[in-house]
Amino acid sequence: MIQGIKRVTRPRRTAYSLPWRMAAVCLVLASVAKGGVVDFRLVALPAPSGSDTTATVPTSQASFALGSSIYLEVWVQTTNTNGLSSASLDLQFDSSLATAVSITHSSVFSTLTHASINNPSGVVDDFSGSHLGPCTDAIAVAPNWVRVAVIEFTADADGPLTIHAFAAGSPVYGTAICGLGDVDPTNIAFDSVKVTVGDAAIPVASAWGLFVMFLCILVAGTLVLPRIRHAQPHR
Repeated sequence: MIQGIKRVTRPRRTAYSLPWRMAAVCLVLASVAKGGVVDFRLVALPAPSGSDTTATVPTSQASFALGSSIYLEVWVQTTNTNGLSSASLDLQFDSSLATAVSITHSSVFSTLTHASINNPSGVVDDFSGSHLGPCTDAIAVAPNWVRVAVIEFTADADGPLTIHAFAAGSPVYGTAICGLGDVDPTNIAFDSVKVTVGDAAIPVASAWGLFVMFLCILVAGTLVLPRIRHAQPHR
């Protein structure tokens, strides 16, 4: 990569007496959007929500029955007023608890779509979609959110399932601000979502309720039943 940048910048280096390293740094910095903060949000639902755009992201469901479908929605927004031209990330999950089945990109990020499901490794690699409209479209500008895609999982085994999002590993796929270029991953907030597959743990309140009920039964057995037996007439 540096050699390619060196070849591109050699004529300018000669003309302007700039060291090629400085020119390379300038080119790299120019390709990174400045002030473009991006926020991804992951939501796990029993069925896809009804719209690709929203001001309020849906709330995840806490638990899913064994064998049911988990629809993971990937939402995104940016504080840059130009909006987003592309959204990309990688996903990681516990493949012993769930299987990724399919990916449906939204109507907004519907061009140059890509994703590679690797269930044995528990990853979705280079998940990406783009919007090629003009920057005046101002896609996914906060406080508005845009859904990038819906990924269907199957709940395969009991346990706590966490799905993590992080920066795409391939340099080909990036998250970009319209007209400004790729956003540095350090300026992107990636998300994770945790759900329970199968039988959920008993909530603390329910556990206390069972404990109190057990005490009541114990007290009744210790105090009340002997009195009932004593009060019965002898035959």
